[in-house]
Amino acid sequence: MNFKNILLVIAIIVVVSGAAMFLMAHQAHPKMDSKVIMASADNITEGDNITVKLTNINNTPLANQNLNVTIVGSSGGSQQNILTTDSQGQASMQVDNSTIGNCVIKVKYGGNDKYNGCNFSDTLIINQKVIIQIPTNSTSIIGNNTTVTTTNGSANQQYSNYEYNYRYYYSDDVVTVEDY
Repeated sequence: MNFKNILLVIAIIVVVSGAAMFLMAHQAHPKMDSKVIMASADNITEGDNITVKLTNINNTPLANQNLNVTIVGSSGGSQQNILTTDSQGQASMQVDNSTIGNCVIKVKYGGNDKYNGCNFSDTLIINQKVIIQIPTNSTSIIGNNTTVTTTNGSANQQYSNYEYNYRYYYSDDVVTVEDY
């Protein structure tokens, strides 16, 4: 081989080696996967908040990310919001009465330059809120053989400091009473 051919071979080796090193140094970093989980109960009452949480696969919260949240009720009603996660990766929305009953919650995260997008779907029960206000100095019959009596300033002192307002939440055959 003559000297020119040897220099040509060396030049080709240097160029190929340099190109290989450049490509290895500038290799695209793969995105990390993300996931959404339900952070609140899956049986709630209309007016309550539902919370979802966005993390990476190592459970590190992803803050300031947009989530498209849709709740679809069994009667066809739906509620949709675009929510932004907080510093804990959580985003919440208040459920309204458009999705009472058995529902499906769907959450879509589109991803960003560091994280792949993901989808989440789960079932959810949203109970209708029933509020019964009982005025002072009255007796009201609630259901079978249930009497609630309020008296203002009587000997029944346990009620003397209340406004006599109660919330009743009905779920199947269970009644939950909450005074406020």
